[in-house]
Amino acid sequence: MDHSTTQSTGVPPVDLGHITRVRVSDQVVDVLIDAIVEGRFPVGSTLPPERELAEQLGVNRGSLRQALARLEQLGLTRSEQGRGTAVLDPQIATDPVLLSRVVNHLGGGLLSELFEMRTEITRMVARMAAASATADDVARLQAAVDLVGSAADERDRQRNEMLWFRRLAAATHNRPLQALTTWVWRTYDELAGDLEAAFGADAGIEDDLQRITTAIGRHQAAAAERAMASYAERSGALMITMLRSGRRSP
Repeated sequence: MDHSTTQSTGVPPVDLGHITRVRVSDQVVDVLIDAIVEGRFPVGSTLPPERELAEQLGVNRGSLRQALARLEQLGLTRSEQGRGTAVLDPQIATDPVLLSRVVNHLGGGLLSELFEMRTEITRMVARMAAASATADDVARLQAAVDLVGSAADERDRQRNEMLWFRRLAAATHNRPLQALTTWVWRTYDELAGDLEAAFGADAGIEDDLQRITTAIGRHQAAAAERAMASYAERSGALMITMLRSGRRSP
């Protein structure tokens, strides 16, 4: 590439490789997400012009345009008249898929912040569920606790714990809160495979969930919130440790 290319993009040429798989636009999205998250296209810079970028990747412009539209939907880029496609900060993007990629790349502080948010939100959910849960809600929570206790393996235990959390959110009967927690659970799901080992190492999950469920069934909001805070902090710390150590279930 010549000097004019560097001026037009705002960054030196980036080696992105070529796309060869069948679902071309999806592969382009993956390549460009990695390039942005890893800082090869810095925040505030612009992507190369379409023709140039398509040539770099070895794809047609139709596939590239589909990929660029997806990046904008993810909140990773923005089309600007007269400037091109501007790169936005991936750390403030809200799509759970993208956030999981950022967490996997940056880890450390961002991961701790994610679990800190999980603790605070689940405390609120437990408190509100204790005030609003019906007998049917409590029965559904208890059934999920029982599934955690009878899980065949750590993957099954993790899946059933998530079922319990979803039923907990439903027990609040607060639709905006359920929408918020759905985003949290979707983000968590994107990291789930890396967190499974924690569900084999943590032998107290069933007891903790039972304690929270019992408090909710008795409409003891303060007790439910305390028990949730204890579980969320302990399990979160264990999952962070497992993720950082690279322990993953087979």
